[in-house]
Amino acid sequence: MRLCLVPMSLAAAFAMPSTLAAQTAQPGGAGQGNPAGTPAGTHEAAPGVPAPRQLNQADRNFLQAAVVGGAANVEFAQLADRTSGNTGVKQFAERTLREHQGPSKRIAILARNAGLPPVQGLDADRKATYDRLSKLQGAAFDRAYIDSQITDQQLMAQLLAYVIGSGQDRELKDLATELLPTTLDHLQAAQAILGTLDSTAAK
Repeated sequence: MRLCLVPMSLAAAFAMPSTLAAQTAQPGGAGQGNPAGTPAGTHEAAPGVPAPRQLNQADRNFLQAAVVGGAANVEFAQLADRTSGNTGVKQFAERTLREHQGPSKRIAILARNAGLPPVQGLDADRKATYDRLSKLQGAAFDRAYIDSQITDQQLMAQLLAYVIGSGQDRELKDLATELLPTTLDHLQAAQAILGTLDSTAAK
């Protein structure tokens, strides 16, 4: 049976579009006249277009989830690099550490400029997942780690597509557009590793 470790804080972010849509539809709601959910009183460069660094709700949702998720991916990859004896799993973890450095710094700068609070360790859901992973060894660890990464990359791909479609900050949308192919590539790599793990376990 596959162990699926879902990062709930990321999953919660994907409930935001429906919430925003409901606000937009409500007379007098926060989203009235502003489908993108820009807070009332936001300075605009043009009608309906926030001035630079005046983020709409989709932008802020993305930044918050991306900061938390990126930091968690690094911690999980460090754990996998220390724990796993599987070459494919270790290479995946090392690639995660290597390829997350640049984007994580850029996202952190954007989040800081937007006034979002800095990340203080893992959120509660990821901490529980991390604690569970840290108690596993060998094939059990490898499978649980890769399962968690497949789930995480699927959610991140949805989040990137969400901000590309619903965000308004051009710099943020460009970054999301740049990161989406890499995220999908990571997802495919994790799925391939899972297939290898399944084949090995079946022998």
